[in-house]
Amino acid sequence: MGYIGMYSQAAGIALQIFMGVVVDTFGRKIPLVLAFITTGSAIAAIPMFTEIYPWFLVMRVVIGLGQVIIGNVPLMPDYVEYNSLGKASSYSEIVKNLAAIFASSGLYQLVKAVPDLSYIYYGLGAFSFFLALFMIYGIKDVIAYTSRSRSLEFL
Repeated sequence: MGYIGMYSQAAGIALQIFMGVVVDTFGRKIPLVLAFITTGSAIAAIPMFTEIYPWFLVMRVVIGLGQVIIGNVPLMPDYVEYNSLGKASSYSEIVKNLAAIFASSGLYQLVKAVPDLSYIYYGLGAFSFFLALFMIYGIKDVIAYTSRSRSLEFL
């Protein structure tokens, strides 16, 4: 079981090398929405497979790749003034850490209350799809960096 996390992290490291090119080419919205959809699909598919190798490994790698994209798409410069980026970044990290605390303690309580664990996976997958839908309509669509103007163009 320990190797599954290692393979997921290795795939994430390989993807991080190309994240700048992907975001510059396709903008921020498309990779982010696709990452939420693929991550949600992989989370929801976990209860459908009974074998650890290869299916759990494949789903864990897909989830890890989606997390890399979700964690590395720079949305803050589109919504926060330049002078407030440091403060906004610290608030973002506080929320991420509180979410990690809730995920470990809140989901532990949820596991004790839910009779079938597959419902938790389906619920997390559905929540990820909801976030993808929100991202489609809720974030700015920034076109890729152009070499002529050396600036970002907004739609």
